[in-house]
Amino acid sequence: MRYTTLNISMPPAMKARVEEEVENGNFASTSDFIRDLIRDYLEDKRIESLVLEGLKDKKASPLTKEDFVEMKRDLSSKLKSISKEKVV
Repeated sequence: MRYTTLNISMPPAMKARVEEEVENGNFASTSDFIRDLIRDYLEDKRIESLVLEGLKDKKASPLTKEDFVEMKRDLSSKLKSISKEKVV
């Protein structure tokens, strides 16, 4: 994959936190940290768009308590798998 460079400015304290995350092994590099944030942001926007689309759908049925329990279970499972991926 070909990459291009993007220069960003941030306060020294923020830069120190990013470097700390890299030093702690949570990210391979500062670039990896920023790419991860951007991916998360874009995924959040995609989910937001889908939710809004669903809310506008007149055929959609109301969410039940069971729906929320299932969503919470799915999210918890996904978060556990993400945590395991970052540890490896």
